[in-house]
Amino acid sequence: SLAISGSLIDLMTLDYLNFDQPWWPATLSEQASIQNRLYLCTGDISTNLLWMMQVVFFNKDLIETYHLENPYDLVEGKKWTVDKMIEMTKGIYDDLNGNGIADESDHYGMTLYYQALDANFASAGLLCIDKDENGYFRVSPLLTSENTVNLLTKFCEWVHDSGDVVWSKEISVRKVMQEGRSLFIEDRAFVAKDNLVNQDKFSYGIMPAPVYDENQENYITNVGYPHNIYCISSGISLDRANRAAAVLECMASESYRQVTPALFETSMKVKYAEDEQTSDIYDLIKKNIDFDPARIYVKDFGGDLASLFKNTVIANSTDWASRVNAVSRVSAKKCQLINDTLGK
Repeated sequence: SLAISGSLIDLMTLDYLNFDQPWWPATLSEQASIQNRLYLCTGDISTNLLWMMQVVFFNKDLIETYHLENPYDLVEGKKWTVDKMIEMTKGIYDDLNGNGIADESDHYGMTLYYQALDANFASAGLLCIDKDENGYFRVSPLLTSENTVNLLTKFCEWVHDSGDVVWSKEISVRKVMQEGRSLFIEDRAFVAKDNLVNQDKFSYGIMPAPVYDENQENYITNVGYPHNIYCISSGISLDRANRAAAVLECMASESYRQVTPALFETSMKVKYAEDEQTSDIYDLIKKNIDFDPARIYVKDFGGDLASLFKNTVIANSTDWASRVNAVSRVSAKKCQLINDTLGK
């Protein structure tokens, strides 16, 4: 919103900031810039960017109990797809308390904190906002693609009709995985330190959110909203702005060299991991973080667009076309406003 109001300076115009360096995600400048103008940045400079990555944890003991395929082999072979995830959760539900009702006391194939539904939209290579041939934001044609409709249908059936999934808007749902009563949980990376590392009921591993199918080029990682975004005020002199840019570049560079190794390499990949494969998977998860502009400018788009897939799955609705039409008209006008304000 500060960018839209003209309160931020284009970071590409400043000395010292170099977005080709590894401490700035390549996907940031690719997705969040307009006409090669970038008004915000994040990366290794924000520890929350790492903790808020949406991932899938799995119960190693249950993988063995049910004689399922090795999750790490699936990831490495690009066979960790949406269909594979759904397939592996089938037949695992068990009514542990015998009350005839599927509740958080039972045994499941998948535990979902509802925000993770955003992750599956992004991990399938889908976007709400992308760019046209001139580098301006537009409502992505992918919204009405066959892949999007197919993904929505699969998730509505899986989440609501299969009986294999327990989901909730309450974080208490995490206890299902924490107590060893779920094969998978799809949630943010901090669940490892908050919910999994101190339990002694099972061993666990980590995977990225699944790709749409084996033809997709990369695993893509969605990030939860509570992470830090950095910017520089346009209300200061150019000299001061360049000094601020030098500070940002220094902070990011030093964080990449000192903070990330301590947090990411030592804590997340060793203290909160149980094997060497987990360490490699974290590298893969961090490699392609998604910066869909609909999420970065979520307040300006009103939130409806970025949450459209998630809210449609929650509503168990297959009326996707009318929902897209209702939101995209407003979003197209918002795109024009942002393009006119920031891209010219």
